[in-house]
Order: sequence, then C-alpha cells, then structure tokens
Amino acid sequence: MKNEQKSVFKDYCSYLRSQGYSKRTVKNREIRLKRFNDFMIKNNLTFNQIGIIQLENYAEYLKEINLSKSTINDYIARVRELFNMYLVKNDLADRNPFDERRERRLEKHHPEKIRKILSAFEDYLILKNSKPRGIESKSAVIRDYLYYAEANDIDIYAIGIREAEGYREYLRLLCKPDGTARYKPKTINAVISHLEGFYFYLNTKNMVYHNPFKNVERMREAFSLPKNILKINEMKKLLENIEVKTKGDFEFKVLVELLYSTGARINEIASLKKADVDLKSGYIAIYDDKERQDRKAVLTDYAKDLLSLYMEYLCDDAGVKYIFRHGKKRSLNAWVNRWLKKLCTKLKLPLISCHSIRHTIASHLFKKGADIREVQEYLGHRIIKNTEIYTHIMPEDLKKVIDKTHPREQGV
Repeated sequence: MKNEQKSVFKDYCSYLRSQGYSKRTVKNREIRLKRFNDFMIKNNLTFNQIGIIQLENYAEYLKEINLSKSTINDYIARVRELFNMYLVKNDLADRNPFDERRERRLEKHHPEKIRKILSAFEDYLILKNSKPRGIESKSAVIRDYLYYAEANDIDIYAIGIREAEGYREYLRLLCKPDGTARYKPKTINAVISHLEGFYFYLNTKNMVYHNPFKNVERMREAFSLPKNILKINEMKKLLENIEVKTKGDFEFKVLVELLYSTGARINEIASLKKADVDLKSGYIAIYDDKERQDRKAVLTDYAKDLLSLYMEYLCDDAGVKYIFRHGKKRSLNAWVNRWLKKLCTKLKLPLISCHSIRHTIASHLFKKGADIREVQEYLGHRIIKNTEIYTHIMPEDLKKVIDKTHPREQGV
C-alpha cells in the first residue's frame, strides 16, 4: 500500500480517538480496515478508484476467506464509515461510492409504479409550496416506505392501523452493525408524521378511504438540553481570539460573528446572496428551508461592519452565486466546524459546532431577559415548543437561585 494511503488509515484512527471512541472500538475498526487495506493493495487501488464494482468485488473477496454474512456486512459498514466520516469530508475521495451503491440498489427494486407515485407526490408538495429541503426529506421517507411495502408484498392502498404500527415497530427494531438502534424515537415520529401526510395526499386523490398513520401512537422522546452551550464569558473569549492573518481567517471571523449576531443556521448563511443583505438598515433576509419561516435577521454593528468589508474587498462577483464560497468539495458547515474545533481546543473551551452558536445566543438572550416570543421570532421557530427548550435553568443558574432563596442557605 502506498505510504499516503497508509497514513490516511492511521490518521482516521487518530480522528476516531479524538472523537471519544473507546480503545476497543478503534481497535475493532483497525482490524476490519486492515482487510480493506489488503484488498486495495492486492488490486492496486486508490480511494478515488473505489466504486460500486470495487465494493462488490470486496464483498466477494471477504466471502473467499470464509467470513459469515453478518461479519461481511460489518466489514463493509466500517468502510462506509471511513468514506462518510473522513475521506469525503476531508477531500481525500472525490465521491462516496456507497451513495451510488444505495441508489442502484433502490432503483433495481423500484418498479415504474413506485416512481410514478413518488413523482406525483413531489408535484403535490411543490403545489403546496413546500421548501426543497422538506420535499427531499419527505420523498426519501416515502421512497423507503414504498420499498419496504414492495419487498414485503404489502398493498399500500389497503393497509390498516395494525400494518402502520407494524412499520413503526420495524423502524424501532432496526439496528446498526454495532447493535445500537438505527433510529431515535424523534426520527421515527418524524417518519410517521411524513407518512400521515402522504396518506392525507392519497385520501384527497380518492386513492384510499382512510389514513392508517393518523392514529399510530408516537414514541416517547427523551428530553435533552442542547449540548456544549458556551457561557457569555466563554463566547466572548472565543470571539476575541480569532486571529486574522489570511483571507480564510477573516472569512471565518465574519461567519462566526454572523452566526452569533443573527442566530441563523449555517445553511441559511451559506445561501446568502448580495440581494439579501441590507447594510444600510442592518438586516439580512433569511430564507428558511427547514421550517418555512422566512424572516429578517438583525445584524449587530460589529457584524455589519465585518460583512461590509468582506463584501467590498473579498467577495468575488465573477460567476459566484453566493456571498460565501462553498460547493460539493467545500461544505461551509464542515469547514467552519473544523476551524471552531481547532480554536476551541487551543483556548481550552468546550468543543462547539456552527449549530452550537445558535443554541448559545438563544440561551444568552434568555439570560439577559428576552421574552420567549421575541426569541421565537429571532430563531424563526414556527412552534413555540421548540423555543421553550432554552428556558430550562442550567445547573449553575439553579445553584445560584438555591444559594439566594433556600431557607437553609439563609440560616433557617
């Protein structure tokens, strides 16, 4: 194996350790990827040469050494992780061969009638003014459901609540190669909601007489607070320690200030065009493709000045659609997250991501006395329940309240 590829495998294992994977798990990955290493050496392959055919050949290679079917699936799953978690994100592979493999597998099993159903449903969603991201998400859910129904000889037009609950249980019992649940309760509940919407569509077209997913009991979702929310002084430390020596440094600084100023999601910032920015009034237009809650976001004076400088001197107009450069090989989310990780590690702060900044500013606004309705509008939440999660008292705040008000702390 070439030294470069050998180094990639070594770096990947180091990456897993940095992400908190146990020694045993990393060792498991090393053993399984060594087989893939041997296969690549035997066939003189590079990562960019791995495609559908090579994956099928790898499966045959594993069969030849008398591994069981479940073990083979686990070995291939480890290669999928390698591509998903490391190679593509770090531009060490041009594409993910598992994406092509999945599309070909689904295409093979999808008869023409299923493609027609999906196409008609997508047209319906477009007429209902659904956002592209929502259409893509719902279409993927319905496609998997139709594939499941086809594979199990289920008539989707004649099912009852028992079959609908059976599909929920099928999702609940699906496992990853390591034995953990593939889907969280929240994800399963979202799937059931999408299927309820799909059957509502079928009902409007008189293709079914009732909606079998309408009364399917939802799973109980575990309550959890957003993780790694920086305190106000920690966020200040992070913002004040972004050194600007290169164009990339300045772009990173602008993006972090924009995220903290507006509470926007990173994909919303990535979609910004010059026409969306009103520097005179101090607003940017946010087109929300998640909750269909388009809004105007306020810029702090500092964020406005930085954005103005960036747009005037560093934003390339030639053939560029968006203010900030990104594409298939340069995901803005992944790029900013890598820089945040380096900076947080250097400053010994909790590791945060782009979305952590959204959680952070929401918590800071509540701490400074903002009303829940104001924060809901600020974040672009359609449902106030999504905003309420930030109102829960943090442990350190709760301790201050106890110290101040509990009778035992007052000498009673």
